[in-house]
Amino acid sequence: MIKHLGFCLFMLLGMSSGFAQAFAHTEYDWAEKPAITKTDRDSSEALEVVLKEKMIVEFYYDPGFNNALLEYFTWHKKIKVNSSNAIQRNNKVYISMNRAIELIDAKARVIKPNGEVTEFNKENIKEVSDLEAQGAYKFFAIEGAELGSEIEFLYTTKRIPSYSGRRISFQKDVPVEAAGFELYAPKNLRFGFKSYNGLTEVLPDTTDKKRMVYKMADTRIEALDEEKYAPYQRSLMRLEFKLDENVSTSSNAVTSYAKAAQSIYQNLHPKLSKSDLKRVKKLSKELKLNGSEEEKVRKIESYIKRNIAVYESLGEDYLEIPRILDDKITNQNGLMTLFMAMFKEHNIKYKVVLTCDRNEALFDKDFESYANLQEYFFYFPDMDKFLAPGEELFRLGFVPAEYSNNYGLFIEEVSIGDLQTGLGSVEYIPASEYLENQDNLTLKMKMSDDKTSIEMDVTREMTGLSASFLQGAFKLIPEESQREVGESLLKASEGEDEMLSFSAENIDEEDIMVNPMILSGKVKANSLLEKAGPNYIFKIGLSIGSQVEMYQEKKRVLPIENSYNHMYDRRLEFEIPEGYTIKNPKDLNMDIFYEVDGERRMTFTSTYTLEGNLLKVKVIEYYRDISYPLETHANFIKVINAAADFNKIVLVLEKE
Repeated sequence: MIKHLGFCLFMLLGMSSGFAQAFAHTEYDWAEKPAITKTDRDSSEALEVVLKEKMIVEFYYDPGFNNALLEYFTWHKKIKVNSSNAIQRNNKVYISMNRAIELIDAKARVIKPNGEVTEFNKENIKEVSDLEAQGAYKFFAIEGAELGSEIEFLYTTKRIPSYSGRRISFQKDVPVEAAGFELYAPKNLRFGFKSYNGLTEVLPDTTDKKRMVYKMADTRIEALDEEKYAPYQRSLMRLEFKLDENVSTSSNAVTSYAKAAQSIYQNLHPKLSKSDLKRVKKLSKELKLNGSEEEKVRKIESYIKRNIAVYESLGEDYLEIPRILDDKITNQNGLMTLFMAMFKEHNIKYKVVLTCDRNEALFDKDFESYANLQEYFFYFPDMDKFLAPGEELFRLGFVPAEYSNNYGLFIEEVSIGDLQTGLGSVEYIPASEYLENQDNLTLKMKMSDDKTSIEMDVTREMTGLSASFLQGAFKLIPEESQREVGESLLKASEGEDEMLSFSAENIDEEDIMVNPMILSGKVKANSLLEKAGPNYIFKIGLSIGSQVEMYQEKKRVLPIENSYNHMYDRRLEFEIPEGYTIKNPKDLNMDIFYEVDGERRMTFTSTYTLEGNLLKVKVIEYYRDISYPLETHANFIKVINAAADFNKIVLVLEKE
């Protein structure tokens, strides 16, 4: 998430509430005498039920912090656990301390089926400085739960406010009996809300005359199970909210993409000193930046990504270019400043782009929330290419798949008189084409002289996003581990087959996402050949490696979504041994596809030819679209499963 969009906060500093403040969290509590909750979901199928989930957000002006705007956040949750797995999933309560100033209160209890209540001891709260790279947390263990128990917790934290765009998901993979939300704010602040995927809307409560109050009525929510190839996270019922207006300062559209563009521009374009400019010129000379614009950008990107490490904890000292280049470290803003200083030095036109992970949410063009501004990219209009500055393994022309096929905020530098500022526009970030992301396999196969195995010359070529996980990192892998990686990608069977030789090409810096990564090797495939009397069974289908099979036991709920458009081109050659013929070559013919308006959008096609004693098989599989509507899921499953069906093909080598 972009951390420097806090300019609205300063507009609110020093504001006086003008009245004695009452707090919802001090008035809210759980039931004094709890009892086991009865629900129609009490069955073996409902192994876990969220009986209640209530979140309360309170903004207020704190006299102890010079009347700065602060926030109380309260979370109350009660879960019925009807399985050992549910008990395990809920045996700890984690309290995020990100932005937290203090933990105001925390309590928890277990209500057993017989009515016995075990309360949590506050003395048992523990702390962890960085839980799974998610920042500081306090946590405590829940003890004494048994099947049919209810686990309940309630806590409140006081923290630095977040109001420029918050995203809260209420739907889960278990049913929720009652999900509720309330927001309280000083009278001068107006908030905007948007509910997604069918969640109940948040409405203003006008009965409170001293505060702005917004509430979402308690809502019953069905469970949503995860499905393969589906945008699960963003399909959950969720709520987003943001500060829209401060009537005390006549500031409307407080949270808007236009204001974000201006603020981001100012943060990323500090006035460069003479020493900054001098080092930029020196670096340009060292890198010998000549040639086309693309060649210059590639050299700049390569140098920075291979030499400068990024640590978000670093302070403003690391915005100075000489220090960045000398110490080889910086923070995100410093990284962007260095890139842009180099681009400006060479008159390279660019736009700064911010967008969000489409797995979590699609960029909303209409509800202008900074929750959509998560990740930085550059866009070069003259080249029509994107660059991901913070992604070490990516290079010009590609961004991580989750940030494409989405909209984003494009920020362009404009001049108004002597003033330079950022002008924002919402534009589309296209997904890369399927032909750019290939994973191709060439196999030349023959039976071993002793007729116990298949000897394979294997070549695997990967391009674009299909190579992104490995090409840029391969030379960083210890040499003894490189062969292991090669074996996992070239062998037909991990256990039985033997790698005789291995090599890797196009793994140097200048090759990354420019030239295909090529892995080659010789494999003795013991897993592919079986003797059957005078004949042999050749498991040619397994030669392409094990393929995923997709089953849909329940009715499909979510649409289909791929990570990225991609293609597989597999060319197999088999030298038929003398004295044998292939009894069933036609089994290799397959043609499973889905088309729109007569054009194939996804396909799995296998064809063969016989040229003397040489069998040649061509297997083409591709997916040209990221998303497919729900009603096409049966077609998608057929194409996906066609590769697994190909795995099952065996050829009978019949003795003449």
